[in-house]
Amino acid sequence: HRACDALQPLHDPAEIEGTACRMLAERLKVDRAFFVELDWSRGVARVLSDQVREGAPSLAGEHAIADFRWSVDILQTGEVMMITDTRTCPPVPDRQRAASAALGIIACAGAPLMRDGVLIGALCVTSAAPGCAHSNASAPSA
Repeated sequence: HRACDALQPLHDPAEIEGTACRMLAERLKVDRAFFVELDWSRGVARVLSDQVREGAPSLAGEHAIADFRWSVDILQTGEVMMITDTRTCPPVPDRQRAASAALGIIACAGAPLMRDGVLIGALCVTSAAPGCAHSNASAPSA
């Protein structure tokens, strides 16, 4: 109930997001936790802020959806994405393996947020070390 206690007094959405991501990163002992919003009209994935372990590069800012299309395609199914090693797992295209590794994204997981059957965002964690296992859990609706 520590999460409830920490989040309950907060009212600012950015503060709630930041606190929740910090707590998630600490609990899972990952290098990075963040929420990404998808702006389909602009083809942009936006990370307002991320909680990063010392030494991990921040992903805050806007990124082309096309650069992470493989992960977006998985999340659009409404299922949780879990990749144990971006350097070897089949869903990650060969041409994007080096870019993921350069960002310190070796293992990653994402829980999609769907609205009316459309992916609008995802809560994600990443690690610079291999890990995680594949899951087929359904996504929450907005």
